[in-house]
Amino acid sequence: MAPVTVLQANLATICFSSALYGVFFVLTVTSLAITIRRHKEESIGAVPTSAAKKPKFRFVGPWGSPLFVATIVLLLVISADWIVTLARFFKAFFNLESGSNPTAYYSDFSQPTAIALNALTVMAVLVCDLMLIYRTWIIWNRRYWVAVLPLVTTIALTAVSIAITYLYSALTPQRAAALTHFITGGCILTLSTNFYCTGMIVYRLVSANRRMSGHAVHDSGHRSILKAMSIFVESAALYAAWTLFFFVEFQVGSAISSFANACMPFVSGISLSLITVRVALGWANRSRSNELSAGESVGNGFQVSGSLNRRADAYPLRAINLNVSTTVEQETDFAIHGQDKTRIQF
Repeated sequence: MAPVTVLQANLATICFSSALYGVFFVLTVTSLAITIRRHKEESIGAVPTSAAKKPKFRFVGPWGSPLFVATIVLLLVISADWIVTLARFFKAFFNLESGSNPTAYYSDFSQPTAIALNALTVMAVLVCDLMLIYRTWIIWNRRYWVAVLPLVTTIALTAVSIAITYLYSALTPQRAAALTHFITGGCILTLSTNFYCTGMIVYRLVSANRRMSGHAVHDSGHRSILKAMSIFVESAALYAAWTLFFFVEFQVGSAISSFANACMPFVSGISLSLITVRVALGWANRSRSNELSAGESVGNGFQVSGSLNRRADAYPLRAINLNVSTTVEQETDFAIHGQDKTRIQF
């Protein structure tokens, strides 16, 4: 099988990145619309406080959510990445030497568009890594020790990414070997972050699902599929798999690595957008924790009420405590809850 050329890889990038950008754009706009509507409904239903207790300045609305801010940043960065990718295509095939040598243009990494493309890719990867760390921290109930190791690798990745961008802008045969080492180190760092966060999220979600399944009466196959999809989305497994794909192709020296690298911002953006959509949709479920209250049926035909009808000739009743455990599956941007236990005494 003939090896993939640089020109073929870049032509495939144009087609594939455009399709991925369309998916990313739809998911991002949907998540932003849901989040804005959610906060608007909450602000309408919220009880206003007195003016004396209100702070002079605070972040209100969806801007208080890091996922919302990161989604806005990614929308701008990935949109700019797609525009630069299209600009490079038109310049390679129409503007530069009337399109007679597009391979030379795509192989010249000192072009301003190539430098801008590398910088935008680095920004998208760093934002997604930080949001993956943030999501891991949230799912583990804000335990700071969980985020220490991935934060260290992300800080190191930032320094390596700056060096990679500089070496690409002034690439010489002497610096090519150093660039290869830096790219390999950057891949190892981002893979470490991805695999660590993915593993921690999967472990946490699987453990929570097992606990909730133990209280559930019946767990259908449809619900099992939804749980598997939820774990796949929350753990950003798509992002981790694509990073591994790029790393393998780069190590074997294939031109497909340039294709994988060019599509990296779009895949990472889709992965984060899926998380944002799930968080925005899951926020509406937080009222489930109050579903079990006095007057509702518990079990088969047994009703709990404020007072019980007692017959005069009945045996004397003694007070008993009934512990009712309700399983709540709730996903928000600020916390995750597994069970809510209500104690009813009569």
